[in-house]
Amino acid sequence: MKTKRFGMLEIQEDQILTFPEGLPGFPEQRRFVLLDLQQGSPLKFLQSVDDPDLSFLVAEPLTFFPEYRVLVRPEDLAPIALDAPERGIVVAIVSVPSDFKEATVNLKAPVVINPERSLARQVILEGDYGIRTPLFAAS
Repeated sequence: MKTKRFGMLEIQEDQILTFPEGLPGFPEQRRFVLLDLQQGSPLKFLQSVDDPDLSFLVAEPLTFFPEYRVLVRPEDLAPIALDAPERGIVVAIVSVPSDFKEATVNLKAPVVINPERSLARQVILEGDYGIRTPLFAAS
């Protein structure tokens, strides 16, 4: 797999996450892989398999916001065949301005991954979570 950020990467088919509906704003991009920024880091990259230029920095939100809860309706998880939300993996897309210390994270619309089926979906949560929450405010 060719990527702009990481160069050529060898990936296995079982590493590919399929977004049945694509990502909002990128409906044609349906296949991604989750790449570690560093081993054990709560920051990762969600890299498109089909577009070398498309990747998103994502964060494991509970690392930065221990009180964060992903309360989703069953119908939001049906497209990724996730019956029990606690078996899913949640990451949130990070926006990074020129100063990384001012990075923000979209807690309103996390990406929920069904690791057993390699399916993923960005869901929109009800409640007061923001789309530009300072990533480092809680740490």
